[in-house]
Amino acid sequence: MLIFSLLLTFVAMGLIDSRCTRTRNGQGYPLTIGLLSSSANDQKPQNVFKREMFLSGEVANCFKVPNYLNLAVNDTLMIPQHGWTRIESAINDSVSNETYKGILPNLIVGPFYVNLAMILQRMGIPYLVTDYKGFDWIDMNRVQDTVKWKTVVEMRPPVQAQNLAVLDLFLHRNWKSAMMVMPESAADNQECQDLIGQLLNHSLSVIPYTVDPKSPTLTASLREFLINAKMYLQTQLLVCSPRDPRDKLIEAVLTLARPFGILQDREFSFVMVDP
Repeated sequence: MLIFSLLLTFVAMGLIDSRCTRTRNGQGYPLTIGLLSSSANDQKPQNVFKREMFLSGEVANCFKVPNYLNLAVNDTLMIPQHGWTRIESAINDSVSNETYKGILPNLIVGPFYVNLAMILQRMGIPYLVTDYKGFDWIDMNRVQDTVKWKTVVEMRPPVQAQNLAVLDLFLHRNWKSAMMVMPESAADNQECQDLIGQLLNHSLSVIPYTVDPKSPTLTASLREFLINAKMYLQTQLLVCSPRDPRDKLIEAVLTLARPFGILQDREFSFVMVDP
């Protein structure tokens, strides 16, 4: 939550005098935090923030207790259906009641949507990005989007930097090749494709193997992956699973690797990439 606290401080400094101890009437400035959710009934983001967030320093001295605004990507902002065209009006409508009194959110928190980043920059609302891609539906992965947005603050390091750590590991160990298993969906494997590109750019050989984590044939596909690894003496195995809490691809690979004797073989190295 450190980055979040720093961002709130930045927001505060933009609104108040250099030394703020509440407003003159002692009430404090209103603080509204927009939280992205997958649907109107999804209260998980709100519950997490209420439990984890605390105000300190100038933010605590200047702002009231936060109001939370649930901004459902599908039901409220309607990004999958209408792209950027309904976002601004949806935010304005959401704060038009007595609770928010028409005051726009001080910041919006959630996974990355390029349409939302574009509109929030125009509206001047900070966008605290918690993940590289949206919920089940995405418009563009943050890995693909290279725009330097003025109002976007990312909580995680860029995926390119994380993948560079994997590359450094290969170079340090003098590994020359690897087999990689990853989701077959292009929407879900952009981080993996970036890693492949970085390895290839350093003359390292990568044998990619794609699977559908939802397929009933997943076990058979992963068994084939492991058989080929042993057959071709590929002892560096990369498991890239950008949506692993949903897909559980890492667990599936390790579960199957045990009967093959690979986990007990010191010649084999597993590198789990869950960006």
